[in-house]
Amino acid sequence: MATAMREVLICDFDDQLASATVNFMGPDGKMHQLDVCAGTLRDFIRKSHPPRRGRRPGIVVKRTAAKKATTKKASTRKRSRKRA
Repeated sequence: MATAMREVLICDFDDQLASATVNFMGPDGKMHQLDVCAGTLRDFIRKSHPPRRGRRPGIVVKRTAAKKATTKKASTRKRSRKRA
């Protein structure tokens, strides 16, 4: 006789049945997951704000290609306009 196994997720905050799994990026830059119930999820959404657009100040972007050396071209002499 086989017995059925069932996996039950419990909220990480208040020990109720979890209704969602929340993915977020921590301050260390790594992804984390939390299992939360409906009440905790509502609290998260109520207290959250939308992400800001653009790059955050202080973040350095690495250059993928080295800057190529350019040779200076000889400039051509500008022609003056003859007045009639």
